[in-house]
Amino acid sequence: MSRKQIKTIGIVGANLTSLMFCQEAKKRGIETILLDKEVDNVASDYATTNISSDFNKGTLERLALRVDAVIFSTNVLSQVPQDFDLNVSSYPSKPARDLIMNRMAQLELATELKIPVPEYINCLDEEDLQYAADEIGVPCRTIHIYENEIEMNLVSETDTLDEILLEVDLEYEMCVVEKIKDYKQVLTITALRDQTGNIVLYPIGQEEEIEGTEQSYINTPASTAKSTTQKIERFTRKLVKYMDSAGIFTFKFGITKAKKLEWLGVTPGVNVGDIHTSHCMQLSVYEQFFNIIEGKKIIAVDLKSPNTVFITNDDLAEEKVELPYHLYRMRLQDQENIQIFVIPDKIDDVEE
Repeated sequence: MSRKQIKTIGIVGANLTSLMFCQEAKKRGIETILLDKEVDNVASDYATTNISSDFNKGTLERLALRVDAVIFSTNVLSQVPQDFDLNVSSYPSKPARDLIMNRMAQLELATELKIPVPEYINCLDEEDLQYAADEIGVPCRTIHIYENEIEMNLVSETDTLDEILLEVDLEYEMCVVEKIKDYKQVLTITALRDQTGNIVLYPIGQEEEIEGTEQSYINTPASTAKSTTQKIERFTRKLVKYMDSAGIFTFKFGITKAKKLEWLGVTPGVNVGDIHTSHCMQLSVYEQFFNIIEGKKIIAVDLKSPNTVFITNDDLAEEKVELPYHLYRMRLQDQENIQIFVIPDKIDDVEE
C-alpha cells in the first residue's frame, strides 16, 4: 500500500470527534479546514482554518478543491446534499453515507445478512399501515423516504402515530415503522477498514446513563457473555465488509430483557467513549484512522487496561473523582460545559 501525501484535510461538521481529528492532524503536521454552520463550536479552537457556512453543494465542492481528503462527521450527514462530486477521497464514501443516512436500507440489509433488528414493517399498503399502528405501536420510529429527502420521527404517543400514518401517501413516499425498546444493555463497537479491505475492531463499550442527571459513563470492555461479544464482532464485520468503504464507523447494539441482541444503527466516526483509546490502547482510533487516510495499513491492537469514561456537566466533579484519571474539558456553545474523565483500571459494576 503506497503512502499518500496529505497536507490538508477538510472536516465537515463540528463535534468531539472533529476536535480529536484536529488534534491528531496537528501531531502529523497536517492542516485542517473545519466547515460548520456555527463559528464558535467545540472544535473551532483546534482547527487550522474555520469556515462558517451551510452544508450546500457549492460550499462542499469549494472545500474539496482546497484539501487532499474530506471527512464527514457524525452529526451532519442528514444535512449534506447528495448531488455533488468531490475530486478527493471522502470518508465515508458516498455509498456508505447513503446507507448510514437510510435506516430503511439498514433494516433491509440486516434482514439479508441475517442480523437481528427491532421489529419493523415496510408499509406497502393500507393494511401495513394499520398493522404498524396496532402491532408495532409506540414508542417507535417512523422513516419516510421521498424522492430527494429522508425524514425520521421519534414517536411516543399513540395519537401522534395515528396522525403520522394517516398522512402517509404511499404513491409519493415509502414508509417504515420500527419499534423502539428499553434495552437492558446498550453496546457500541468501533470498526476501521483500510484501503485494502482489512478490518480492525476495537473493544465493545457499554453505555449507562445516571438516572435523574445529565451524566453518563461508558465501560470498556463491556460486561457481556463471550457468545454475545462474538456475535457483535461477527455482525459488525459483515456490515463493514458490505459497506465497502475505507473509514471509521461505530455500530450500536441493544440487548433486550429477554437477552436478545439487536442492531440499532451505525454512524461514521467514533463515540465519546473512544477517547479512552488515546490512553488505554496501543494505538488510538484517531491514529489508526489517519493512517488509513495516509494510505497505511491498520493493525490489531490490545486493550492495555479496562477503563471507565465518565461524562458530566458537574463543575465539582474533579473533587469527587479519584486520581488517576485523564481529564478533558469541553466548551459547548449555548450549553453547559462538560468534563470527560478517562479512568484507567476502573469498571463500575453493571448488572448482567
